[in-house]
Amino acid sequence: MKRLWLLFAQSCTVLLAAYFVVGTLKPQWLGGSQSGFGVVAVQQAGDRSAPPPGSFRVAAQRASLAVVSITTNTAVRRSPHGKDPWPITTSWKTPTTSRSA
Repeated sequence: MKRLWLLFAQSCTVLLAAYFVVGTLKPQWLGGSQSGFGVVAVQQAGDRSAPPPGSFRVAAQRASLAVVSITTNTAVRRSPHGKDPWPITTSWKTPTTSRSA
C-alpha cells in the first residue's frame, strides 16, 4: 500500500510540474479563455497646472530647494576580518611542536 501511495504522489507531482511549465511557457496549448490577457488600458494624463485638492506638491517643490547632498572623499576604515560575520578572536596561542629525529 505504501508503494502505491508513493507512486500516486510522485505521479501527481510530475504532472503538476509539467502543467505549470506548459502553462507558463505555452499557455495556448492548454486552451481556455484568453479574455483579459494582453489588454492594456491607456488613459490620458489630466491637467498638471493646478494641484489636486489635498496635494502636497507645492510644499514638496518648496522644500526640495532645502535638500542637501553631502559627499565625502575620506575612505572608510575597513575591518581586518573583511566580510567575516563571526571573526575568531582568541587570546590563547596554539602550541608549536618541533620534531626532532
